[in-house]
Amino acid sequence: MSDQMLFELPAVRPKLAKCVVYECQLVRSSTVTFTSERISSTHVAIRVIAELVRPILENAPSEKFMVVTLDTKLKVIGLHQVTVGTLDASLVHPREVFQHALLANASSIILVHNHPSGDTTPSSQDRSVTERLKKCGEMLGIQVVDHIIVGHDDGEWKAISLAES
Repeated sequence: MSDQMLFELPAVRPKLAKCVVYECQLVRSSTVTFTSERISSTHVAIRVIAELVRPILENAPSEKFMVVTLDTKLKVIGLHQVTVGTLDASLVHPREVFQHALLANASSIILVHNHPSGDTTPSSQDRSVTERLKKCGEMLGIQVVDHIIVGHDDGEWKAISLAES
């Protein structure tokens, strides 16, 4: 074999591939009328959030986890449903929670979910999810202001703040 034969390689055609081009956007699905107010305290947060989510969560048969996005002045930008769970649980992952906040250009968020049983007592899972999301929010520069649990029992609408409890 000659030296020339050792260094000649067969012509290799580059393999072509396709890359999908994506576009991310928020889509307005509906509106809810509520009293717009700066979220200046836990008391105000509970009042505003309860009014905002009541039409959606009042008679929900399963847990729904939602995110209320806020601007830099702590005023509501939007309401986003993150997950729908079962009768007593909802799987929540930071990726889905903060995807909504990032798309809405939120400065901060309030987490909200319902307990269909009507008992608003936070579970240990509620507390651990809140702490995990707070840590993720710190890394992204999006503050988790509060996590509010709502419930409807015997005609009474109740809400509790994890930031306060």
